[in-house]
Amino acid sequence: MLPDHKVDEVREYLKLAPVGSDVYIGCDSERHKNSQGIWHARYTTVVVVSILDETGKRAGCRVFATTDKMQDYDQKKNRPYMRMMNEAYRTAEAYQQLEEDLLDYEVELHLDINKSQLHGSNVAYGSAVGYLKGISGRPVKTKPEAWAATHVADHGVRGKFRDSVPMH
Repeated sequence: MLPDHKVDEVREYLKLAPVGSDVYIGCDSERHKNSQGIWHARYTTVVVVSILDETGKRAGCRVFATTDKMQDYDQKKNRPYMRMMNEAYRTAEAYQQLEEDLLDYEVELHLDINKSQLHGSNVAYGSAVGYLKGISGRPVKTKPEAWAATHVADHGVRGKFRDSVPMH
């Protein structure tokens, strides 16, 4: 869930965003073992507003991000079902918090999940995609098209945003 101040920031920005701007919402996570030997995951949820210039061309974006952590209960690191579903839940929560503000925007929800069975994240592919489509009715993108999750949110998971939560 996005903190209230972050929801307010996004809402205020959307009021000023040029017509035709698009919104992308996604989440990524990374698993770590703390000093007590307990597995935790750090999650970064992002809302990316694509900006148009005066001529209607893409001119960058504004990123709103929040990072939090929680205990990870997945028993198999290479089959991270619960962690992948937590990414989907966080993406859905961010969408629902902003849903009324997004009515006039094209919105995509991005999941850092791979359709290929060669990758462990595939274990949650059907569940996560179905959940997000059912909650939102919006397009859901997965790897390799899910850049908001696989690149932008990944940036936050690695501690590159100012409000990132350190792992101990």
